[in-house]
Amino acid sequence: MVSLGKRISDDAVVAVKIVTRAGERTVGAEKALLQEWSVMKSLVHPGIIRAYDLFIEDRFCSLAVEYIAGGDLFERVVEKESYTELDARDLTKNLLLALKYLHDRNIVHRDIKPDNVLLMDNKDNTSLKLADFGLAAKLNKPGDMLTGGGGTVGYAAPELIKRVEHSKPVDMWAVGCLVFVLISGTHPFDFGEDEKTVNAKVMRNVWSFNGDLWKEASSDSKDLVKKMLIMDQKERMTVDQALAHSWIKSGGDELKAKNMSKTLVELKAFRARRNFKKGVRAIMVSNMIQGLRAGAGSSRSSSARSDVDSSSSSSRNSSIRSDAGGSSLRDAPLVPSPSLSGQHSSAVSPAPSPSKADMTTPAAPTTSATPSGTLSHNSVAPAPLTEGDQETTATKM
Repeated sequence: MVSLGKRISDDAVVAVKIVTRAGERTVGAEKALLQEWSVMKSLVHPGIIRAYDLFIEDRFCSLAVEYIAGGDLFERVVEKESYTELDARDLTKNLLLALKYLHDRNIVHRDIKPDNVLLMDNKDNTSLKLADFGLAAKLNKPGDMLTGGGGTVGYAAPELIKRVEHSKPVDMWAVGCLVFVLISGTHPFDFGEDEKTVNAKVMRNVWSFNGDLWKEASSDSKDLVKKMLIMDQKERMTVDQALAHSWIKSGGDELKAKNMSKTLVELKAFRARRNFKKGVRAIMVSNMIQGLRAGAGSSRSSSARSDVDSSSSSSRNSSIRSDAGGSSLRDAPLVPSPSLSGQHSSAVSPAPSPSKADMTTPAAPTTSATPSGTLSHNSVAPAPLTEGDQETTATKM
């Protein structure tokens, strides 16, 4: 569950990610939140969402992070009245700058996708924040490799699908998919098919620049995408190479002259398909929770809900997120706490909410805030950021 909170010191609005602590049933969700905090706590960059503090109480584990009001990448782009290749280039450059900050610190995000790229506010169309570090991991040193799964279907690199050793190149593959969509309004691999079909296309590297929209795109933009979507992770473009690429460094006048109004039309259709999938998934999860509560009785409803939360978190830490639209179960509409007057937030932008009949209202923490670190939804007391050892899942190559 993710809700809005306020910081005691200055009343700043923050997003609070909350995990219910219910023993073994929720250990996966709690571990994921602790891992996210271990990676984020020392990150300070204008292109990366800020983590303020972690609160561990008897019944809840809560992570307070920066609240971003501008919406996710594609939601904002489709609201623009005009769209040029310069807009796509500037968004790509800012994302690469944030990614360079991570890679220079040997951090691999492992889940870059539209939902996790947020725009700062409703006025600025290019200043963005990279969010959701639930699958991120830190290498012990350059050259080390990670194991296990990660990513979201449609943005997961081949090595993540195969569940073999991987490293920073998985992020570059995901950025390549994003740039492809930003320029053409279509996805290189995902046309609404099921997970198995999309992954098969990725493993065969089946994609092309066919279509009228790509005919209007610059040759430099195509070259950048091509070098990011290379199957061999050792040959794939690095973030430093991408930032030095001719498309990223090209003059603005030429790219501004390339009107991409047709891409906006395609992006709106892309967004509609993605949001429809999110809505369906939200209803399915809500109905699942209602069924568990009805079967277990009111005294066990909280435990039933925690089981669902735990299984969802465990799944995303052990395998690719099964969502061709680019989100996961935990990205479904979040039920607000009554103490927040119906407000809700997420480190990723929430999908369209189902009707009230399809939703259930979970219990929320009721403790009050104190300077010692006790948390309520309405108050968060952040602790100073500290440098320190971070948990790693790296193995030597």
